[in-house]
Amino acid sequence: MALTSLVLGLVFYQPQLGFADRGSIPWGNWNAQNMPEIFEPAQNAIIAWNGKEEILLLSTDLKASKPTKVLEVLPLPSEPIVTRGDIASFAKINALINEELRESWFGGKGPGDARAASGAAAEVTFHEKIGAHDIRVVHVLESSEFEQWLRDFFKKEGAGSQQISPVLLATIEQYLLDGYHWFVFDVVELGLQLKSNDAIQYRFATDKFYYPMRISATDSGETNIRLVALTERGLSRYIGLPQESIRQAHRKLQVDTAKIANISQEMGSLFRSETISLQTLRIQGNLKSFDLDVLAR
Repeated sequence: MALTSLVLGLVFYQPQLGFADRGSIPWGNWNAQNMPEIFEPAQNAIIAWNGKEEILLLSTDLKASKPTKVLEVLPLPSEPIVTRGDIASFAKINALINEELRESWFGGKGPGDARAASGAAAEVTFHEKIGAHDIRVVHVLESSEFEQWLRDFFKKEGAGSQQISPVLLATIEQYLLDGYHWFVFDVVELGLQLKSNDAIQYRFATDKFYYPMRISATDSGETNIRLVALTERGLSRYIGLPQESIRQAHRKLQVDTAKIANISQEMGSLFRSETISLQTLRIQGNLKSFDLDVLAR
């Protein structure tokens, strides 16, 4: 009976997929005493990486302690192509994981183990409204002037003077020092209830599997992170967040690339081999405790 329960738990386990981690700047007439808290109770993503390029598909769930506009900040290692994503991909990847786990078990494998400087502080290279999102891709050129660029942005948008967290500014400075000069700014409106926005896809060049976590230092509460990782051979060397902080939700699966292409043709086209590795990574903890990103090969 105990063994049967274990098998069913693996076969019908459904990862909850949602959004990647970003820093947040509440937008309104707030001071240090009444600043809204931004909560990210879950963080999830589908990430396809072939060693040179990554596609990061996100669908966000957020809420605030009081109604507010929020400017979210997502750091990236290179200039991204930003497009509308297919929300159905999350349900499809769930179904594929369950199918592969079921076939693995009944196949006798068992459950297994777990640019040149222009003189400006920053330049906007992309600006488009996608569903509920108002997205800007910004190339940060001079870190010393970046705070002023943010203040000018809020003034231009009619928001007036805004409180900008020194923790967030310090985190952005660290990203710049580490060579991350591209940031995606996404304006959303939040309330007391969890809000789901349209799925957004980011495609960018990177020589490492990448998922930003340090940027979350301004947000509050515990979070449960699940990342579905699609790679050539599977991730085995973690060079950011230590491997002991990352748990495997199920054993590494080897799936047909054609099955991934059926979910997302663009993700499938990243890979040349007939099969690729699928892993579900799980990370839990307080948002303020993450001082490293997920970086792996």
